[in-house]
Amino acid sequence: MPDIELKPCPFCGGEAVINEIPPHKHTFVNMPDCEGFTYIECTGCGCTVAADTTQQAIESWNRRTNDDL
Repeated sequence: MPDIELKPCPFCGGEAVINEIPPHKHTFVNMPDCEGFTYIECTGCGCTVAADTTQQAIESWNRRTNDDL
């Protein structure tokens, strides 16, 4: 992905990484098929945000409670 800016972790200030899980089927276990999703995780404390799309995950990760002030 081109130059996506992620804010530091709101809890520890650590760096965040984007992880995209593509759609896939579970053939060896009795689980429903995965439609794919994205999660963003702090490399410091492990704080995680997940969403259906990468854009949604980024918006959730970068949102702060004082953004509207």
